[in-house]
Amino acid sequence: IYNCKPEFRIFSDEMVLLSTSQNIYESNECLADMSSIKHLDGNKEIFSRLIDKRPALFPVLTCIIHSLIGYNYQNPFILNYLCGILILFLFYLLISFRYGRFYGILGLICLYTHPLFVWYVNSAGFDILNILCSLILFLLCWLFFKNPSIIHAEAILLFLPILGQSRYESSLIVFLSLPFIFYFLPKTKYSEFTYKLWIFPLLLLPIAWLKTITNFVDKSEGMDSSNPFSVDYLIENTKQAIVFFFSGIEEYGVVPIISIMALIGFSLYILKIKKIRLNKNTAMALFVVFFYLIHAIVKLSFCLGDITHVLANRHALILLPIIVYFAIKFLVYLKIKYRFSKKYYIVGTVFLFLMYSLDFGKNYDIKQMPMGREFRFIKNYLEDNHKNKNNYLLIYQKPVLFTTLGYSS
Repeated sequence: IYNCKPEFRIFSDEMVLLSTSQNIYESNECLADMSSIKHLDGNKEIFSRLIDKRPALFPVLTCIIHSLIGYNYQNPFILNYLCGILILFLFYLLISFRYGRFYGILGLICLYTHPLFVWYVNSAGFDILNILCSLILFLLCWLFFKNPSIIHAEAILLFLPILGQSRYESSLIVFLSLPFIFYFLPKTKYSEFTYKLWIFPLLLLPIAWLKTITNFVDKSEGMDSSNPFSVDYLIENTKQAIVFFFSGIEEYGVVPIISIMALIGFSLYILKIKKIRLNKNTAMALFVVFFYLIHAIVKLSFCLGDITHVLANRHALILLPIIVYFAIKFLVYLKIKYRFSKKYYIVGTVFLFLMYSLDFGKNYDIKQMPMGREFRFIKNYLEDNHKNKNNYLLIYQKPVLFTTLGYSS
């Protein structure tokens, strides 16, 4: 928070999400006002509104903050701060379960060392919330595989619709989770399922409705509306992803040393597996690998899935926890195989953190976006010269950027 100033980054996402949360708070409607005027008597006249295609979890949680402290366009930053803190705690917890508290702390620091993670914790988008939901799902799955019971199975079932409402592609995890649940849950316990099993399909309906009524294929600039997903995009974007994670270019906000360690750690894991036996010990690992594989394939096969682009680098966020995890796995291997001293790990981790913390406040992605520079210039000009927002009408190509700030546009 100290090094990186909170800023709007992906305006097409963040401002519409903010507008949706504002409408939920003010009028109990899950709609986004794209253009509106505030009259002198305080009434608002809406000229354009839409049902947003983005899942509703982030606006709903932002609305809760509005309800607690009043509407403010900066409330999404508070939500992402809280999500960022919980992510670090849960990530520490999950690694601690597997390798102990020392490596849990190392993993926490390595995750936070990525400037990309810090930049988006200080944004108003829903990608950080998606990471938090994924870690909560992993925690529930760990409890289930440790003790397959109806309580744990139903907890996963009830959380899957919440995960699906955090980002589009996360709804696909339903098809991954159900086979794991019913395979490892003893058949003798099937009769113990409560009404929660029967309401589970109903909880998925809002996700299907939203995708049906909003037409997923957008007319955004640069989007191939005729073929938004293809194998060609997957191949090309995968090449760009390799550049993104291993090139060491500062603008990307990732730590190539951690990526290299993760690649070695993953390779060692693959070489160690001679024959996979689907038991409780391997189930969690397979579930996590397939989880990230689904997300990676969907994101990289998208026509706007080139994560080296400033508007798409957020798609790499979901992969950071698994990258850090395999980097920690490599460190554990070195400790066991060659008896590396933990003091070297401490020194190296702290050094990396201090070195990359210098990039936390540089906000390369914001500086590269013309709309961001234009937005900040107009916002600062209005705040300095026209403080009474009710005295004028702002004509702008994307009015939602300023209606959420209280202007008539």
